[in-house]
Amino acid sequence: MKKVIDGRVYDTDKAQLLGEVQHGDYGNFESWGQALYKSKSGLYFMNCWGGPLSQYGYSCPGGNISGDDFIHPVNIEQAKNWSEKNMTGDEYIEAFGDPEDTEKTAMTFTIDNDIALKLREYQSNTGKSMSSIVSDLIKNNL
Repeated sequence: MKKVIDGRVYDTDKAQLLGEVQHGDYGNFESWGQALYKSKSGLYFMNCWGGPLSQYGYSCPGGNISGDDFIHPVNIEQAKNWSEKNMTGDEYIEAFGDPEDTEKTAMTFTIDNDIALKLREYQSNTGKSMSSIVSDLIKNNL
């Protein structure tokens, strides 16, 4: 799903899925789900969906009801709060870092695509986290 909100593109096909919950079977009128994503530019957003009898259902003209599927942006604190309730500890740490590690600061920045590809290739070859790769590069080159 792709949506433009306030001049920014949110695309579930291109963003990183951080976590997801689903209640009920797909097609069940009461089923619903939520998925948390992080875009390549560091924006967090939720994709929420549900049947007509779920929390995401709504009334249509003529007395009919329908389900919905939508995207809405969230800030990092909202993303963390959702993750604490819906993800395992390991999933949370993978997405946001260890909350007990007060020696680190979360940062978001944009880099050229060719450099991002090189970083991902290096990460794949070494098994290191992206944070440790970038930290090592900065420590060794500044």
